[in-house]
Amino acid sequence: PTGLVVDAFAALVPGGGIGRFVRLVAQALRTLPGAPPARFAVTRELMGAASKRYRPEEIVTLPLAWRELGALMMLGSRAPLRFDALYGHPAVVHSPLGYGPRFRRARLINHVHDITYHTNPEWHTFKTRTLLNTTAPIACREAALVLTDCDFVRKEVIQHFGVRPESVLSIPLPLDPDFQPLAVDVAKAHVMR
Repeated sequence: PTGLVVDAFAALVPGGGIGRFVRLVAQALRTLPGAPPARFAVTRELMGAASKRYRPEEIVTLPLAWRELGALMMLGSRAPLRFDALYGHPAVVHSPLGYGPRFRRARLINHVHDITYHTNPEWHTFKTRTLLNTTAPIACREAALVLTDCDFVRKEVIQHFGVRPESVLSIPLPLDPDFQPLAVDVAKAHVMR
């Protein structure tokens, strides 16, 4: 196995939060000196968006639509299905959405931003909570490393999913390099608008 693969699905659809985080991770991996070479996994319906953001050699196109991949990941949580070949036999996979999938040889870095789908399921759609409650606990237990954004979520992952404490690391999210603090009067005007 060679290289790092990052699930880039969230970076290619409209939205903030995790999508912005994945875009920043990809930017850092592509531009910072000493960063490991990385490729970015996308489902087939996101190939057009991926080709506008990444070079062809950086893209790992999964031959599935997102719905098919989600269904396979749920099946793979219960059956001995592993995803190494689908992802191009990488050494490491970073899952910034926290659902895995499971691998035989690749080391998984499973990034969990929150587990509200588990603790407050009423806040999520049936599809989201079904996918994440089926896949995330198992992916967290099998991951080489689970990253969380804060100590609160770290403790929840350990308590609710039965993950070994030494496998869970809390690292606050970075600021966007374009972030600039606003002057107080400008911030107040923005809030008033």
